[in-house]
Amino acid sequence: MFRNQYDSEVILYSPEGRLLQIEYATNASKNGNSLFSIKSNSHIILISLNENVEYIAKHTNKIFSINESISVGISGIIGDGRLVYDLIQQYVKEYELGNNLTIPISSLAVLSSKLFHTNTLYSGTRPFGINIIITGYDKNGANLFEIHQEGFFEINIGTAIGKESDTYKKFINQIGLNFKISSVDELVYYSLKFIFESKNQDTNKLVFQKQFNISLLGKKLKFTFINSKANKFIFKNYFNLINKSIINTNFLF
Repeated sequence: MFRNQYDSEVILYSPEGRLLQIEYATNASKNGNSLFSIKSNSHIILISLNENVEYIAKHTNKIFSINESISVGISGIIGDGRLVYDLIQQYVKEYELGNNLTIPISSLAVLSSKLFHTNTLYSGTRPFGINIIITGYDKNGANLFEIHQEGFFEINIGTAIGKESDTYKKFINQIGLNFKISSVDELVYYSLKFIFESKNQDTNKLVFQKQFNISLLGKKLKFTFINSKANKFIFKNYFNLINKSIINTNFLF
C-alpha cells in the first residue's frame, strides 16, 4: 500500500489541507457492519445488520445499553468501539452520581464529540476507527445523534453508519419527516420493510438467517433489546399484523 509522508501523524496536514489519518479512520468505520436508526417524537429504533452473518461471533453485537433510556450503536473497529463505550458509560455514571440527575442526551453527545476530537489533537494518538449513533429519551423527547471522527455531532431524525450507510440515508432523506408522529410499531415496520426491499430478499429469508439485532426505547419504554434468538417469532408477527392492515403504511407507497 502506498505510504504518504503526511499520514504518519494525525496532526500533520497534507498540502491540500487534509488530515489523512482522519480519512483513514472514516474508511475504517465505513467497513463495519451497517447500523440504521430512525426516530419519531416519542420513540427511537436502532438496527444493527450483520451482512456476513456466517463469520460473525456472538460477541460482536454493535448495540450497547448505557442505561434504561440511552443506547449506543457502533460501526468500525471493535476494540475502539468497546473502549469508547466504556468511557461513555463511566462518564454517565459519574455525572448521574455527582448531580443526582439523569444525564441529558445532548450533554452526552457533546462529551462524545470532545472525546473523538481529543484523539486528533496530539502526536502519538490516532483517530478512533468508528462512527457511533447515540439514541436516548429524556425530558426533551426522543434524541438521535451521530458522532464523527473529526469531533463533531449531527442531530438527526434518522441516520446510518457502516457499509451501506449511503443507501439508508437516501431512504431517510426521502421520507424522514413522515416518521415524526409514528408509533413504535410503525417505526419497526418502516425500518424492516426498507431493509428487506433494499437487499432484494423476502421477510422469511432474512428472519431465518438472523441477520440483525434491534433496540427500542422511548416514552414509557425502557431500553429493549431484541437479539437474533427472538427475531424469528417477533418479526413474523409484525408482518402478520401488516398483512391484516393493523398498521397504516400508506405513505410508504
